[in-house]
Parts: sequence; structure tokens; C-alpha cells
Amino acid sequence: VRVLKNVPLLEGLSEKQLTQVARCLQTETYSEGDTIIHQGDDGDKFFMLSSGSVIIEVNHAQVAELSDNAFFGEGSLLRNEKRSATVIASSDVSCLALNREDFQRLLGPIVDQVREQVALREAEARANKDIFSRLETGISKGIENLFSNIPLDLGMSTKAPKSDLRVPDNFFDLDHLDR
Repeated sequence: VRVLKNVPLLEGLSEKQLTQVARCLQTETYSEGDTIIHQGDDGDKFFMLSSGSVIIEVNHAQVAELSDNAFFGEGSLLRNEKRSATVIASSDVSCLALNREDFQRLLGPIVDQVREQVALREAEARANKDIFSRLETGISKGIENLFSNIPLDLGMSTKAPKSDLRVPDNFFDLDHLDR
């Protein structure tokens, strides 16, 4: 119950409701690099991080990083949709997991609050994705502009470059030995 009190999503629950939630939780552990949720899979659990951190990826692009007392996996349970993101452990992770049926039964009283938090998180993820996209576009354009005014001769020239250097009369040209 102590851990649940620190999860922002559960702030609207009474001590009794938190105790009921705690009884239904399963502890799951993951090693760094393990995939906890795959984008596109059916959602069957809600997760709360009790320790460690995870990265959230949408279409293979990182959009967020979560750590202790954060939660994930609620979106697909609320909307009966496929998982909208992949969640990967970025360190060793311990999660408290609540299955779909218990989630809907026990968190029903705060479902509006849950939906609000989901909407805020999705807006933040879209903003992060937009920032990365604009940054990538800006870098590409910057590189293009940097090199667009420099004529590049990619052909192999056989002519020696013009030089004001004067070669001494006793200079021996080693290139002539190969011919």
C-alpha cells in the first residue's frame, strides 16, 4: 500500500481501495533491455514501477523515459485497443502488475482521472516526437545548406594542381619509376 500511495494515478483511492488493489497485484521483474510491452499487442495488464526505469518507444522512436512510481499500460485497458507503445527496461526493473479485470473493477471510481492522465501523457509523447522530428529535419537542412555552396569535383583528375612552387632541378620524380 505504501508504494501505491506514491503512484499519482491512484491518488483518488481511499486506504481501503488501495488495500484491495494491493491484494490483486503481482510483482514482475525485468532485466535491463527486456521488453515489457510490445506495441501492437493486446493489453492485458497495468504496470506500476516500484523500482528501476523504462523507456517508451512509438514506432521505434523513444518518446519518454519513466522511473520509480510511474505507471504504464493503462491506455489499452481503458480503450480496449492494442498497445500504443513498446516499453523496454532501461535498468533492472520491478513492477507491480494489475490484470485487466481487476483494473476495471478496482479503478472504476477514478476512471475519469485515469483518462485525464492518459491524455496528458499522450500529448507529451506527441510533443516529444514532434520535437525530435523537427530537430532531425533541421539538422538535415543545415547539412544540406552547409555543403550546397561548395562545388565538389568527384571526378578523378589526372591533371596536377597548379602550383607556384618551383621544383628544383635535382628533384627526382618517383612516379616515373612506375611507368
